[in-house]
Amino acid sequence: MLYSSTCMACHGSGVVAAGYAPDLRASSVPLSEELFKQIVHNGLLLEQGMPTYGELTDAQLDELRHFIRARARASIRPQGTSRDHGTNP
Repeated sequence: MLYSSTCMACHGSGVVAAGYAPDLRASSVPLSEELFKQIVHNGLLLEQGMPTYGELTDAQLDELRHFIRARARASIRPQGTSRDHGTNP
């Protein structure tokens, strides 16, 4: 998976912060396609220590952004509930 090879070392497994970099589940950055691209692809936060991944395509950036957003939603969903049906069978 793309997250594992690009983000996990700093942002932690499952998007749960490992202490080095911000917890992406609480970040508003993945909500903005343009800001996410500016940071991840174009190096907006390079001076603050965020590496640049200029080789990633727009499709890969979307994949990463949606993965992070899904993990954030899953972390705030009450245990035993499902997005589609309200509760797990």
